[in-house]
Amino acid sequence: MITKEQLKDKQELIRKELTVYSLPFWVKYGPDKENGGFFTCLARDGKITSHDKNVWQQGRAAWTFSRASNQYGKNEEYLAIAKSCLDFMDKYFYCPDSSGCYYTTSADGTPLRNRRYPDDTFCVSGNAEYYRATGEEHYLENARKRFRIYVDRYHGLINEGEPKFLQRPTRSFGSAMIALDLCDIMRLSDKERTEEYLSQMSEFAYDIFKYNYKEDLGCILESVGPNGEFYSDWTVGRKVNPGHGLEGVWFLAKASETLNDPYLLEMAEKIYRCCLNVGWDKEYGGILMFVDALGYPPEEYEHDMKFWWVIDEAICSAITLYFMTGKEEYYDDFERFLDYYFTYFADHEYGDCYGYLRRDGKPTEPIAKGNLYKGPFHTPRMLMHTDDIIGRILAKG
Repeated sequence: MITKEQLKDKQELIRKELTVYSLPFWVKYGPDKENGGFFTCLARDGKITSHDKNVWQQGRAAWTFSRASNQYGKNEEYLAIAKSCLDFMDKYFYCPDSSGCYYTTSADGTPLRNRRYPDDTFCVSGNAEYYRATGEEHYLENARKRFRIYVDRYHGLINEGEPKFLQRPTRSFGSAMIALDLCDIMRLSDKERTEEYLSQMSEFAYDIFKYNYKEDLGCILESVGPNGEFYSDWTVGRKVNPGHGLEGVWFLAKASETLNDPYLLEMAEKIYRCCLNVGWDKEYGGILMFVDALGYPPEEYEHDMKFWWVIDEAICSAITLYFMTGKEEYYDDFERFLDYYFTYFADHEYGDCYGYLRRDGKPTEPIAKGNLYKGPFHTPRMLMHTDDIIGRILAKG
């Protein structure tokens, strides 16, 4: 039986990781005090390795620091960072002649690259969470507008530019999974439209089962045909990302509680087992980045590496399922994943965590602390979510 003392020890460990090692690293090295916005291309010691900025990381940083302020008490320093990121996006990232965003700009906001993905996900979450913290209507309107664009794109009502693939049109798991989380963020921020977000939350959750979850294959496929077709002769069609699946698990579990829909929890448990069956590295521990649904060599060269965000999602999914089901097997997994994070990813010498490990758990060299993909998001989010869930378990008695 899991004791309160065990849970309190884990909560203390997690809070220390968040408040001593993770957030302070990004607060010290990330803010661009000259131009506004946030730098994320950082070496292990915090030195800036590139001054380019990425729209996802501006929105993610805004969400992280806003959420920390909301969860732990108003923090003016955190909110100033969040506002700087959002205002930089307002000024430089939104394309003037379309509904899209630039993906990358220079330090001063000069556009460098059009959007890499067909959404501006974190523009939604960053603005919504900051509105929750401040009540400033401009940011709620931003969140509503970008959310509407995201949903319209999801339903094929917006088509900007050439399609990614000339043949084999695809439906991505990530689009539905991220939309599910956006609905949760929006319902908490935009109380006037709660019922709308709850209805959409249910739609996106069930789309995952309708299209991308393949029980016969024992996996979630990253890309399927428009009606869920399995593109078995195409490497992209066989791609499985266990970390993405685990991220979906805790989103589904949360939606199950919000919507009072036990089926979503049942499916979250099934997907969880599938992700670990295919993704857990039985030789070295940790979770593989990509696997092939039919057991062929994956296309991605990094397929057997270990990424920081993947273990973060595993930790979130395990503790959430333990909270919702009471099954101790999930708590055992939570401890195993947390141990892996602290053994291999945590960097208590310089702060935050390593981004990329080789399969055997050794960090790639030179060590990357941040880049256009890794910033102050997945790890702080995992630590805040885990702290919150443990708090809820303890409150239940």
